Amino acid sequence: MRRKTTTKEQRLAAEEFKAGRGYDLIGPFAVMVRSPEVMLRAKAMGDYLRFRNVLPKRVSEMVILMTAREWTQEFEWSHHYTYALEAGLTPAIIAAIADGRRPQAMAEDEAAAYDFAGELQRRKSVSDETFGKARKGSLASRVSSISSASSATSLLAMMMNVARTAPDTGTGSAIAALFRIEHGHGYKEPYLWSGSASQGGGRPRPARPVEAWNPPYCGDIGLAIGADGVWHYRRSPSGRMALVKLFASVLRKGCRRPTLSGDASGGRLDVVVKDAPFLAVEMEVRGEGRGQELIFRTNVDDIVTASPVHPLRFELGNGQRRARTLPRRARTPRGA
Repeated sequence: MRRKTTTKEQRLAAEEFKAGRGYDLIGPFAVMVRSPEVMLRAKAMGDYLRFRNVLPKRVSEMVILMTAREWTQEFEWSHHYTYALEAGLTPAIIAAIADGRRPQAMAEDEAAAYDFAGELQRRKSVSDETFGKARKGSLASRVSSISSASSATSLLAMMMNVARTAPDTGTGSAIAALFRIEHGHGYKEPYLWSGSASQGGGRPRPARPVEAWNPPYCGDIGLAIGADGVWHYRRSPSGRMALVKLFASVLRKGCRRPTLSGDASGGRLDVVVKDAPFLAVEMEVRGEGRGQELIFRTNVDDIVTASPVHPLRFELGNGQRRARTLPRRARTPRGA
């Protein structure tokens, strides 16, 4: 900590943290030290959950990773990835959590904790059935610890998401790259659809200058776009439309295949495209004669007006005629 820019209380809190943990402020604690008392109380909660938690260590680390994934919190993920492996959580379970899938071949206590924590995070409550299953199994007297681990990690995740804390290590680098794009680091406003073209409420999203970006190449992590325009991650369709729209906004044509191009902190990721990356799902006709306009809305809510800059062309495929246009370089919506 810089002495000139910190208060005496902040420095004392940092010293107390280091005396207890054995290292300087990192991650959420480096953020929360702005309020020293909050930071020290959060440390005390973390000390209990990390070192005196009644949950089996692998179960506790699993809940922490689930919460980090729910918040797309890359520091928390990278920091606990190794801890989870060391505690005995299998790589297959960790990979499934990263993918947003329910892991297979879990132990009884892992399955109970996964269902409980997952339902709590998604629904903000837990059903009687899920609660009862957790109470009947090996976690009978430890259910409150699942809630505590999830809520404490959520607090830290919110703090770090606001501060945009960088990942702790290179562990799980592909996941960290996915997190950066998903979390939208580097953009001050989300460009989201604001109405349908037919209602006249749509407006084009400002195009990001992806052709001018040259972030580091991160490889192929299993992203693909099907012929129906549905995005997939490791062969599972994505149901997170906000994430798909964010990905679509940074898609460009690479040397070999379309590429997601984030800012310098995000990296480039390969995307396999079955046919065309975008599908026109709505059309509006405005005007008449030579001044007539055809306005299209894509499945990711881009608005494109057919023009000499964005000309329509027709192709034959599988006995069908398809209309295509180019909204911007390397982005080709096709008509159904």
